[in-house]
Amino acid sequence: MDQSRICDRLRTEILTDLQLERVHTAFRRAFLAGAATEDIPFMVSLACQCFNNEYIYPVSLEEQLALSRVKQRIDSIRDLIVYAMYEPLWTVRDAAVRFCLDRDPEANVLFTRQISEPVEEEEIKKSIPSFGVSADPTSQAVREQYEQFPYPRWVDVELPKPRTFQEGILERFPFLKPVHVGSPVRILIAGCGTGRHPIMVAAKYPDAHVTAIDLSKASLAYGIRQARRYKLSNLNFLHGDILNLRMPQEFDAIEAVGSLDCMLDLVAGLRALMNVLKPGGLMKLGLCSRRTRAQFQEATRVVRERNIGRSPGELRDIRQEIIRLQNGATNGPTHFEDFYYMSGFRDLLCPAHEVTFNPAELKPILQAVGLRPLGYRNLKPADRAEYVQRFPQDPYMGDLDLLDAFESDHPDVFRGELQMLWAQSK
Repeated sequence: MDQSRICDRLRTEILTDLQLERVHTAFRRAFLAGAATEDIPFMVSLACQCFNNEYIYPVSLEEQLALSRVKQRIDSIRDLIVYAMYEPLWTVRDAAVRFCLDRDPEANVLFTRQISEPVEEEEIKKSIPSFGVSADPTSQAVREQYEQFPYPRWVDVELPKPRTFQEGILERFPFLKPVHVGSPVRILIAGCGTGRHPIMVAAKYPDAHVTAIDLSKASLAYGIRQARRYKLSNLNFLHGDILNLRMPQEFDAIEAVGSLDCMLDLVAGLRALMNVLKPGGLMKLGLCSRRTRAQFQEATRVVRERNIGRSPGELRDIRQEIIRLQNGATNGPTHFEDFYYMSGFRDLLCPAHEVTFNPAELKPILQAVGLRPLGYRNLKPADRAEYVQRFPQDPYMGDLDLLDAFESDHPDVFRGELQMLWAQSK
């Protein structure tokens, strides 16, 4: 792979490779010590990667001391670049301004990413409309987690090819024809995090108006800033708790991916969403799979036994211990993208609250709130084909008992950790 391609990936992605991580950590240490050949484009790209992953790479005591000395005597743009590999530049903003980092042709991307954009997000926070946060202690703990660690972390996204909402739904579930929706179609993203999910939905369905809500203003500010980049006019964001949800209109579809399993009472969350879903409306649920999470048993045991806090330094240390324990294991948390950036690692292994489910356990819950399963999505084609061969009576994977039996035999079938289930209000 050529050097420019490597630099581009470092700047725009979060790399998920432990071997590369060790190489990057060694380069960073060498640049800090002045022991590596100066390569400004690569140094800038490495600083971008460290910012992208929220400085999850391990930092030795020796490096901490050396970085402290750099911070006290920053006297060049090179010093700023090295510092940006360990800490965000907004913590030394005056030095970045003094050396005109924003006008440096090679390193100005660091000023944009680590100073200008965070300042923009702080301003955005001040004007986000809110419908209120619940006093529920679990909601409060979850909100605090995502204010400190906005999730998920992402930089760029390739927008999907536009289509109508009906086309998208009928491709998944042709037996629903026709699908009765308004004009525009109204879609609610309940728990939108840092905005990637609603941005993708708004770009995919230009005939829809998308409302995205979340209880973390830090996450919302990141999402709003990113949405401005993509110039999406059919998307708006609101701050608030699902348990406090009040809307002047009903929605044709609601997508709640990775939000309801953060709640103490899943049924209460579903009922709040059902109150704003049209009769016959569609709901997409993304819920943690208990069998997939069982792969993390050893890692979660370590986290629990160490009784660590939730500071970045503590998370870095416990992550390194988990890496040593994994030692090339074929499954476990090191095989998940979230393991490779700070807010993802926190969400994956140290969440404020999380409830997991098997498919069969969802059956009475959905019945209680008036939802009927339509089918599971986001499975690999080979897994879907094997399921249909085994259960030809359920080609869309909507029978939760059958799916539970299939997952029991294939505990890694939900490789993305979340069960993606579509349902319809009765």
